Amino acid sequence: MARKLPHIHFVEIDLPGVVDEKLSRLQAANITIPPNIEWQRADLGVTTLAQVLDQRQVTVTTAEGLMPYFTFTDIERIAHYACESLASGGLFVCDVGWGQSLRDQPDDSVAFINRQAGSFLGLFESIDHIRDMFSSAGYAEVTVLYPSKFIPMPEVLQPVIDGELIVAARKA
Repeated sequence: MARKLPHIHFVEIDLPGVVDEKLSRLQAANITIPPNIEWQRADLGVTTLAQVLDQRQVTVTTAEGLMPYFTFTDIERIAHYACESLASGGLFVCDVGWGQSLRDQPDDSVAFINRQAGSFLGLFESIDHIRDMFSSAGYAEVTVLYPSKFIPMPEVLQPVIDGELIVAARKA
């Protein structure tokens, strides 16, 4: 994305060891890092997003593969911190665990998912709960998307399990 959108400044925040490993692999593969990417080393469970960004306001923040591992209290806190760092009209996009879908699967399927991904602490049971939580975190508009409904997957056997949903929350 950074190469395709050189006028946009990208900031990736991850755990210090993860950032170091990524940079090491890019260097070993002789991949030139575009100048519009900035890496920050931080544990957002300890440091707020605003602190990492030095109070800068951003247009879009994403969190992929993170929220389902947290409790609802932590999910709302993380969403709130992301909202505080967004400029007016900014967007926070993340995935959340969808318990309703996983609950409908055979026990061996859920056991397989848990072995591969770990235990999910924050599995939502209703779209209203998702919307209410993100609204409480400070967002004016909350859209919830089912990946299977907007990503064409003709080569994948159906039905696709929507074990996670995509949340797009916009700051007023």
